[in-house]
Amino acid sequence: IYRKNKKSKTLKKLYWARVLSSILLTPYIYFQYVFSDLTYLPIRITFVLISFFLLYLLVKRWGSETSLRR
Repeated sequence: IYRKNKKSKTLKKLYWARVLSSILLTPYIYFQYVFSDLTYLPIRITFVLISFFLLYLLVKRWGSETSLRR
């Protein structure tokens, strides 16, 4: 039973990560369409970097949580 619970929790986390990534990616695609100018390239790059950084932080937090539970 414990093993099953652990699996479901990890699956849930993966699902949430996927949802977050999709939410972060949709505005990026939208920005790509709206700001096709090169002047907005740095803004796009910074946005992508920030989104990746946020995802990394979330993953790190989840990893620490799982290690603590263990």
